[in-house]
Amino acid sequence: MNTKVFRQLSYGVYVVGTADGSRPTGCIANSVMQITSSPATVAVSMNHDNYTNHCIAESGLFSVSVLSETSDPSLIGQFGFQSGKDTDKFQSVSY
Repeated sequence: MNTKVFRQLSYGVYVVGTADGSRPTGCIANSVMQITSSPATVAVSMNHDNYTNHCIAESGLFSVSVLSETSDPSLIGQFGFQSGKDTDKFQSVSY
């Protein structure tokens, strides 16, 4: 984990990523917060019924990407308004 970035977490919009087997999936989140710096621990809030939540529970892994203020608004639609169960949200994204 990049601790420099970790210590600068603030309110924002994030893409929370994980995997469904070998396929990446994710969703938009606006509730990511630092819990402790040592060990580095974050909390992410999302709907229990969210497909990404299910995949995190299965894999035990997730990532958090901070979207900049200049991020293309289409990212919100791509990761926020459709289920990763039904579509490949990362199809047009470099990761």
